[in-house]
Amino acid sequence: MAIACSPQPDLHRILRRLDFPQSAKEALACLGMEKQLCLPLAHTRPPTSKQLDYIGEIIDEFVFCEIDHKGARRKRLNPLQELQLLEVLLGYFAAGEDKVILNTVFMMLFTPPHTPSPSPSPSPSGFARADVFTPGTATAALSDRMRILARLVSAAVASRNLAVLNCTGVWMQQLGCLSQHSLNLSRVFIEDYFVLNTPQSNISSSTSYLEQLPQQAPHFTSCFLTAAAELYGGIDGNRSAYIPPPMCLLNTIVNWVSSNPRLCLTPLTLNLQPLLPKGSIVMTSVTPLAGLLKWCVEAPFNPSLKKTSPVKLEKTKDTKSTWNENSYYSQLHSSLLESMQERSVLQNQQQLLQAEVISPRHLVALVRGLLDSCAKNNSSNEKIQLSLDRLAQSVQVAQSSGCLYGNTHELMQALRTLPYNRLLDIVVRRYS
Repeated sequence: MAIACSPQPDLHRILRRLDFPQSAKEALACLGMEKQLCLPLAHTRPPTSKQLDYIGEIIDEFVFCEIDHKGARRKRLNPLQELQLLEVLLGYFAAGEDKVILNTVFMMLFTPPHTPSPSPSPSPSGFARADVFTPGTATAALSDRMRILARLVSAAVASRNLAVLNCTGVWMQQLGCLSQHSLNLSRVFIEDYFVLNTPQSNISSSTSYLEQLPQQAPHFTSCFLTAAAELYGGIDGNRSAYIPPPMCLLNTIVNWVSSNPRLCLTPLTLNLQPLLPKGSIVMTSVTPLAGLLKWCVEAPFNPSLKKTSPVKLEKTKDTKSTWNENSYYSQLHSSLLESMQERSVLQNQQQLLQAEVISPRHLVALVRGLLDSCAKNNSSNEKIQLSLDRLAQSVQVAQSSGCLYGNTHELMQALRTLPYNRLLDIVVRRYS
């Protein structure tokens, strides 16, 4: 049954005649249909608060079934109903053609009424950071709607639903990749694909849907990388502790970044303005570079590195090399330096929309965390020097490629507080 051009006062009455999930399917169809609600205004002018309230009522009652016809709270959807809703949502976005309408609907479905500010020390729903990734806890304390969104994204990756992934990338950037909502979403994705869904004893680079993610959905992948780097690295806080990522996640990220040098710069090359409703302000993007650099700089102090047995990493179809975990961090560090150098190329080609690639304040946070790590490992001079060498190389390439934008005085002052390193001393003297 299709509802076509029903007057707004009659829409509630017509939808209430339908059973779930058909009511959700028809409600979604009405959101983007010509002469239906206010979403066509996405191409002309922002909707009024009254129109937004009306759309919110439709979504609350008929899509997520959070309220009844009297506005009273309902029980949450049961697992079967959630699965049916995911199928409806996947089908709706896959069939959509107008990207502005799809992004508008996605934002109205999943943007919380009060978006929290970025967390200085990511601890979703009160969990201690060390316990954040206990298997099976990722969705435990999420709101119903955010839990559905997290499962929708996981299902979209498995089914290669690029429309959902593209909308999710826009959603993450608009809310902030370092916001608590983006961190929670990424945490569920990590649990689904890198903790629960991947055999820990079988680390390989065999072809899978994850390998193609950077090519198919580069914006979503880059936003996910930013959030994942923050979850384990904590560069948005002052002294957030570094937590080594799972080996499966590290392996995948190394493959992504090494085979796609511009992946980390994707948010800076994509113009979101034509993809958003009329009058929308495109929020400033954050690249994953600083967070991933912290992984590399802190890795020498990871006590598990010396205990890690070699694993097989297939580099080409014909050649295999034996790597250990430290080799992965070395490769990641090299790939990140290459990514920063791509900034100059993109700038010359006038493909870069924003100048700031790495925030100096994020590197200051990295230095402060590293200072603590050096103090705790003051007897391991070899580890300290390796870490400082990587940091010095990162700062040098970031400066020479123009990735560091703005006042770097505080950063240079922070670098002077670290233990002596010949290369770092040269870099600080050059750029101070």
